[in-house]
Amino acid sequence: MGLLDKTNPRATPESVRLHAVIGGVLGFVACVAYFLIWGPEYAGWPLLTPIAALLGAALLALIEWQVDDVLDASEIIREVEVAFGMTLSDSDCENIFVVGDLHRAVLAAVRRQDEAADEEEVWRRLHAILVRELGIEPERITRSTDFHSDLGVG
Repeated sequence: MGLLDKTNPRATPESVRLHAVIGGVLGFVACVAYFLIWGPEYAGWPLLTPIAALLGAALLALIEWQVDDVLDASEIIREVEVAFGMTLSDSDCENIFVVGDLHRAVLAAVRRQDEAADEEEVWRRLHAILVRELGIEPERITRSTDFHSDLGVG
């Protein structure tokens, strides 16, 4: 894997450009602040300030391109519990590897409160929660989708 290989599946050209702009501004501001505070008499600041801005832009763009903000599984579980008004035990969560496992665990917990809970309605709500929380296309989430290898949830 090379330095410029894309390893963040959620990175888009727009998000990389946004991070580059933020990094450039931060690099510029940090350089100006440094020279104003610690070296106001230094004559090389006009040359170093744009270099700092370019380095900041390149660094933040590269970070966005390569570093995936891995969502913790506990964050997703917590969102699901809140949305369905129930809790999943640790033993329920130990055996969740694919989305279908989570669906079965949620359905069982919901049916402990309401035996008539509709399986498809629980699936639709769970699917919508996962799409929103993971920020991915709905087609990528099926009952057989693996949380770790397919969705990057750790």
